[in-house]
Amino acid sequence: EYPGGIQAMYDYIGKHLVYPSLARENAKEGKVVLSFVIDAEGKVSMSEVERGIGFGCDEEALRVINKMPNWTPATQNGKPVAVRLMLPVVFRLQ
Repeated sequence: EYPGGIQAMYDYIGKHLVYPSLARENAKEGKVVLSFVIDAEGKVSMSEVERGIGFGCDEEALRVINKMPNWTPATQNGKPVAVRLMLPVVFRLQ
C-alpha cells in the first residue's frame, strides 16, 4: 500500500508530474500504462512502460514512479513479498 492510500499516491503523481514540452507543443494527450514491482522492502523496482504515447510522456511517467516513496509491502503468510502492479498515468492538457 502506498503511504496514505491510493488518493495520496494520485496526489503525489499530480504534484510531481511535469507535462513534457514536446507533448504540450504537439497537443499530445493520453494514458501511459506502467508496470512496476514493489519489492519485499517496499521499494519501487523493475518499472517499465506497458503502453506508451511518446512525446516524452513515457519517460516522465517512469521518472515520477521511480521516485515514489517506499510503500508498505504486501504480505503472504505474514512475510513481506514482492508484487507487480500496473498503473495508468493520464496526461491531459488543461
